[in-house]
Amino acid sequence: MHGKPNNDVLKPSLNGFDLMRRPRGVWMIDFGTMMDVEESALYEILFQHVVQNVKPERDTNNRDQYRKF
Repeated sequence: MHGKPNNDVLKPSLNGFDLMRRPRGVWMIDFGTMMDVEESALYEILFQHVVQNVKPERDTNNRDQYRKF
């Protein structure tokens, strides 16, 4: 166990509808721009979710910046 709580990087995703109406209950994983891959990997379950579900789609993106970041 790494000792870092997931709520460091797991945050509610809000938009205008969420603020004006009932929240959708959508969450996002945000490792930020300063956290490197090794530090991000310490959030094991969330990192694994990103590797399995987000990265494959990003890898197919034509925009270089979207693929990298």
